[in-house]
Amino acid sequence: MINEQIHRLVRLSELLKERVIMSPEEPDSWVEILDERQKVIENLKDLADQGHSVPADLHLLVGKVIEMDDNVKVLIEREKKVVRDHLSRIERSKMARRQYADASDHGLYDDLGYSYFFDKKN
Repeated sequence: MINEQIHRLVRLSELLKERVIMSPEEPDSWVEILDERQKVIENLKDLADQGHSVPADLHLLVGKVIEMDDNVKVLIEREKKVVRDHLSRIERSKMARRQYADASDHGLYDDLGYSYFFDKKN
C-alpha cells in the first residue's frame, strides 16, 4: 500500500513539474495535480501514523520527490514574480490614467486635447 502511494506521488510530482515548465502561464492547470498530490501525502501520513514505514528501496524515490518539489517551488516563485510585476505595471498604468482623467475633469485640458498646468511657485 505505501509502495503504491509513493510511486503515485512520484508520478504526480513529475507531472506537476512538467506542467509548470510547459505552461507556466496557466497555474489553473496545476491545481488539480496539487490537490491530488495533497491527498496522496495525507494518505502517506495516515499510513505512517498506523506504523507503516517507507521501505529502504523507496528512500531514493522519496528523495527524488523532495528534489522535484524544490525545483517546482523555484519555478512557481519565478512565475509569481512575473505575474506580480505585470500586475504592478497595470496598476501604475491605471493610476496614471485616473490622474489624467481627473486633470481633464478639472479643466487642465482644452477641447483639442492639449494640456496645461499652473505654476504654483509664482
